[in-house]
Amino acid sequence: MQTQTSTASAYTDMFNMQSGIFNNALDGINDKDAVKRPNEQVNHLNWLLGHLATCRLMLLNLIGGKAADPYFNIYFKAISGETKYPTLQEIKDNWDFATKLLIEKIESITEEEMETEIPGKGGRPKDFISFFIYHEAYHLGQIGYARKFLGLPVLKSN
Repeated sequence: MQTQTSTASAYTDMFNMQSGIFNNALDGINDKDAVKRPNEQVNHLNWLLGHLATCRLMLLNLIGGKAADPYFNIYFKAISGETKYPTLQEIKDNWDFATKLLIEKIESITEEEMETEIPGKGGRPKDFISFFIYHEAYHLGQIGYARKFLGLPVLKSN
């Protein structure tokens, strides 16, 4: 069994912290309210949560893992009134699936591999992982705003 690198450990710590925030975002929300938007220019909670799960699977596949995302065609495009969105439980299940595989993949990457450009991808694993951590934090902030719009308590970070 390979020992986890310090870089991988830092990344998995960040993803685990953000998983806690993601799980807190589900507190008190139901499927009906999750698709409410303050206006047509703003994403709803369902899309934000589903998009984050989709992006974890995208990152997994980008850094050498393999997993299909059943919701890619829903959450990697703009919101559409014609779309039937998955339930919050389905999103949570996809998030848990993506997180388990992503953490395992990151833990398997050596320090040397973190620094090596992925052929045909235009970046190193650490570049992609760093960006996706930032991307998640950005959308978690949007989720906090969306919760306040719905009259829900502030998004907790613990």
